[in-house]
Amino acid sequence: MADPNYLRTALTARLTGKDAKPIELDFVVQVRTAAALADTLGTEVENACTFWADEFKPVARITIPPQELNTPAARALCEGLFFTPWYAVKEHQPLGGINRLKLGVYEASSRFRHLPKEPSSY
Repeated sequence: MADPNYLRTALTARLTGKDAKPIELDFVVQVRTAAALADTLGTEVENACTFWADEFKPVARITIPPQELNTPAARALCEGLFFTPWYAVKEHQPLGGINRLKLGVYEASSRFRHLPKEPSSY
């Protein structure tokens, strides 16, 4: 049977042991000013098929250091995490119908993840 926790297994292998290395994630954005979008919101933002040729600009790097992941405290911390790009100042919140839909998905996913759990083998 395939490992039902294959992502946890892979992350644990990467971040623990003598060969552990940090994981670095670079975040980039394509910047558009309000003036540039003024007459094009319907085509530039609401149409998810529109190609933006703007340059990607790096805005952050997240580094996940080597660490022990298979402890009760680490698992409890992980289960409590919640990501949403809407956790930002209003000017930086996502635009467009696809992103409005994703907000509901993020919220539903968080509610589901925080339901009482059945006993597990990890």
